[in-house]
Amino acid sequence: MKYQNLQDYLLKEIVTNSLNAGDKLPSVRNLATKFSYSKNTVIKAMNELEKNHIVYSIPQKGYFVTEDSQPQKIKSNKIDFLTAGPDLSFFSFDNLTHCSNQILANHQKEILSYGQPQGMTSLRKQILNYFQDNQVFTSLERIMITSGAQQAINILMNMPFPNGRENILVEQPTYSGILQAAKLTNRTILGIDISQNSIDFQRLEYLFKNNSIKFFYVMPRFQNPLGHSYTKKEQQKIVALANKYDVYIVEDDFLGDLDPDKKRDPLFSAVPSGRVIYLKSFSKVFLPSLRLAAVIVPTNFIDTFLEYKSYLDSYTSTISQEVLATFMANGMFKVHLKQIKKIYTQKMADLVSYGHKYLPDNVQLNDPRSGFYTSLILPRNINATILTQKLAAKNVLVDDVDHMFLPYQKSSSIIRISISQVDQKQIENGMKIIAQTIAEYDTTLSPFSRNFHM
Repeated sequence: MKYQNLQDYLLKEIVTNSLNAGDKLPSVRNLATKFSYSKNTVIKAMNELEKNHIVYSIPQKGYFVTEDSQPQKIKSNKIDFLTAGPDLSFFSFDNLTHCSNQILANHQKEILSYGQPQGMTSLRKQILNYFQDNQVFTSLERIMITSGAQQAINILMNMPFPNGRENILVEQPTYSGILQAAKLTNRTILGIDISQNSIDFQRLEYLFKNNSIKFFYVMPRFQNPLGHSYTKKEQQKIVALANKYDVYIVEDDFLGDLDPDKKRDPLFSAVPSGRVIYLKSFSKVFLPSLRLAAVIVPTNFIDTFLEYKSYLDSYTSTISQEVLATFMANGMFKVHLKQIKKIYTQKMADLVSYGHKYLPDNVQLNDPRSGFYTSLILPRNINATILTQKLAAKNVLVDDVDHMFLPYQKSSSIIRISISQVDQKQIENGMKIIAQTIAEYDTTLSPFSRNFHM
């Protein structure tokens, strides 16, 4: 069709930099004359380009090239095992557009008004139902909406607890955000080693008993950065010790939605009355730009939690809350979770399979079954920081987890691998390169003890 030919011509002009961002396109009249097309044909081509955000129009002035019109000219050859955000290539932007239009049509007052410190009732009701589907049973009044999980952690770290204690216990390694928050607020933070995918319960009891622990921050499923999950028996022991020594547990279940084991429940399910504070971020499994998390706090925490929350930002973005609430109400969130759970589970299975195929025998690879992260525990003679640099030089990006340890517990033998945004077709080659680089680094290894062929 004529309008498609004109559209292709203009796209080519943009791609080849004949037309750059901000440039004005030839007028409708000039294009019609140049190609012997009718003005309606030219306008139709322009409308298609505008619909796809390639150009924009200014009344009485014409059409202009948008800032983000340039496509990626050179496809990156990097294998990205580093980025930890959700893979948005599987996200339905049509559903987002539909929900946004629905919100603008039906909830104008709500999104333009001040919000409630506790969060919008409509969203909290949707999350209550969502929690119940995941074996997390609570009451509506206990659910708080925060501007991301980090805000919830900051509030809990700084607000007083009924046990009157101040010290925080974390896994080692752990989410770097809590370490940074403790550093900036001069909080005493202690660690317990789980780098071998197990926890020393005698050590845990000693720390609970002798160190005035306010709460234990723990990720029981798909831990960041190791990918480790606790068994049901281990979960029960943690809860029993917390009850014995009056220690609260902050359970960060940020990837629990991806768990293929339907029999593995969160810690909160064992003691829903208040010993466990349940934290659920929507940044990894939905949209990080919304900055949304939900927290279940004990009933006697509500007033204090809201006081500290109000001090930080009064209320969380009402527009973000409406988007998530509408996605959930329309059933789109459940469909989205089902899709990404399948994708991430398969990616992780591929990575573990290729890891077992290519990695040297003295490199320990965790097998999380799903989630975003797994980790490699390296021989002591291989420094993770140097290995990370060597891999980056070969366009394979991984994360040295040194920054996820407390200063006195640092380890130089662990790298984190994230499968969230790596192209599934690149996983095998990425694991080959990692195995090859480890063998080149460690001359004591036989060149590839498993069936390695480049």
